[in-house]
Amino acid sequence: MSSPKPKISQEQLQIEYERFQDTIKSINEKITELKNDYDEHKIVVATLKGVPADRKCFRMISGVIVKKTTREVIPVLETKIESMVGALDTLSKELVKTHQEFEKWKKNTGVKIVSTA
Repeated sequence: MSSPKPKISQEQLQIEYERFQDTIKSINEKITELKNDYDEHKIVVATLKGVPADRKCFRMISGVIVKKTTREVIPVLETKIESMVGALDTLSKELVKTHQEFEKWKKNTGVKIVSTA
């Protein structure tokens, strides 16, 4: 014999639904921001590779502009790009996991989403 599901109030369901939606929105915003940063870094690296290695360039680090050569800056930017790829992968997995949890929650609670658009 299966035990009956505990009765959850409309308000509790609404709060939980909004929590899921806020989490999904937040992750999507982080992914978008990181993709934009990634694209910008790729453009900068491609541009710097087209100039002499001893050419001076300026890089902002924590609000301070630092003078370096392209030879010094390119490896740092490439490392940063690699870390962005890893972060994007992690965020994408987190987004999939959150969507799966949301679908499981909808199934378990019997909530049906009605579009108002």
